[in-house]
Amino acid sequence: KATWPKDLATQVTLLRDMLAQSPHSAESLAAQFKRKPLKGVNEVLSALAALGQAQQDDDHWRLVR
Repeated sequence: KATWPKDLATQVTLLRDMLAQSPHSAESLAAQFKRKPLKGVNEVLSALAALGQAQQDDDHWRLVR
């Protein structure tokens, strides 16, 4: 498993790339990284949603196209 990046830009890029492949829950995204950084993943997803780039449908997130 990969290590959750420390810098925000890399975190955003990684999650956008993952969501571009298919919708994911925050839990499944966090599970892709060592120590399962759910808090950090949720923060990035919330930021993407605030910018209109991601949307949550039930428990899954997807990119807004």
